[in-house]
Amino acid sequence: MATLLYAGLSTRALAQVTGDGVVVGAANKEEANSILETAARLGLLPDEPRPAGPVSAFELADIIKAAVQNEKRNGSGVLARRAGLLLSELTTQGRESRNEDISEPQPAKPHPFKDMREYYTNLANSVELDPVRASELRKISEKIIASKQYYSDVAKISGIPWYVVGSLHYREASLNFMGHLHNGDPLLMKTVHVPADRPQIAPWPPRRSSLRQIWQISAVDALGELRAKTSKWTIERTCWALEGYNGYGCFDHGINTPYLWNYTNKYSGGGYASDGHYSESYKSKQAGLYSLLLALSEMDEAIKKTFMLES
Repeated sequence: MATLLYAGLSTRALAQVTGDGVVVGAANKEEANSILETAARLGLLPDEPRPAGPVSAFELADIIKAAVQNEKRNGSGVLARRAGLLLSELTTQGRESRNEDISEPQPAKPHPFKDMREYYTNLANSVELDPVRASELRKISEKIIASKQYYSDVAKISGIPWYVVGSLHYREASLNFMGHLHNGDPLLMKTVHVPADRPQIAPWPPRRSSLRQIWQISAVDALGELRAKTSKWTIERTCWALEGYNGYGCFDHGINTPYLWNYTNKYSGGGYASDGHYSESYKSKQAGLYSLLLALSEMDEAIKKTFMLES
């Protein structure tokens, strides 16, 4: 069934990463331009003219969100699938490097909160955001806030704060509402990358569900492990839960994980170029979740009252 839902929409992605996120490369230029033209014809583009240059992940994410919101409008559902599949491919290409000096992976060890609390407290007390990344963090934060209702719907079911859901949606799926929150894989098929074969719900996708409902069901499934880790969302517990959610491999290699600390003075290099493969030469290209949560808290006083150090 999922294959039929994506019939004729398969892509071969060639992507690059810039300060504005993953952008469409030459291999998909024709499809990206067609998506833009279709979105314009359906009235799903913003009123202001788009800047010259390749299509960015943010643009595709905005088109997908608008198409999902207007799914019943003729052509919008198909457009959401097309743009979502392209963004899923670009997310994978941007996340996984094929040209690193990859070492053998080391198994991650368990790290109880009581052993990690001081580590996160010390990092948070001395962390500084990279001022060069300030405008990028604000742009991402604005897009997350603009989708607050989507994330709040998931928060009500999962117990995970909406701003954590939104930050994970950026980090894992490039804000793609046609991508699984688990890893950005295409929403209407089960996941292929780690964690694979999720959601474990049959049939997938659920019948008689809207695209927005399908994304919500998948998101709640993705957050199950995180929900089991904590019900408190102080800085220390949030960092511990998120690092455990992604894995302690970087910590075990002696570095602060870019999953949290990229775009701060606490990360300079090293990480996982692909799932399970650590590389000292790897340099993360996405905002770390702590950086993003800190930026969000500066824009929303309600977040700041919760996302704070434990006394």
